[in-house]
Amino acid sequence: EVGIEKLFLHGNKVEDILQHGINSMSYPISVELTLTNRCNLHCVYCSDQDLRERQGKDAFLDYNILNRLFKDLAKGGTKGVVFEGGGEPTLHPDFSKLVESAKENNLAVGLITNGTVRLSESDLQNLEWIRVSLDASNAEEYTSLKGVDYFERVLSNIAHYAQHCGTVGVGYVVTNSNLSDIETLILRLRELNV
Repeated sequence: EVGIEKLFLHGNKVEDILQHGINSMSYPISVELTLTNRCNLHCVYCSDQDLRERQGKDAFLDYNILNRLFKDLAKGGTKGVVFEGGGEPTLHPDFSKLVESAKENNLAVGLITNGTVRLSESDLQNLEWIRVSLDASNAEEYTSLKGVDYFERVLSNIAHYAQHCGTVGVGYVVTNSNLSDIETLILRLRELNV
């Protein structure tokens, strides 16, 4: 995702920054959007829990506002959006419509998800890439860290994602609490072409 090579992909943006520095008024190349505060996990390490409680655990961005934002971003030269979040983006009530709207505005769409929701084939085909935050090597670790036993569901969804989306990866924060079956997990993920 990050590297010096990316500079060569976006020469116009680099030139604008070099000319105008911090005062550059050009649109960003990519925008990360937190679609909703809704979440179906109870992670012990959740850094967004207080914010979600203050804003409302069921709060989400309005579809019409996001649709207008996509049009504006595309007009301004933004190339893509990443749906991520303080909550789980796939729990947004208009998730599929948002993916379609972004694509209709010629924005590449990436997704950072907890992988608990089985997405439609059309949603998956409209996504450039998916990163699933797994952070557990077995069901026991998953339940201990995330408060529910969705480990096998998430692995099944990852397999489904990999069949219909070009690039699927797994995010994994390594701690002393999630290493017991890491090698087995890596082998399972390789079999799924993740």
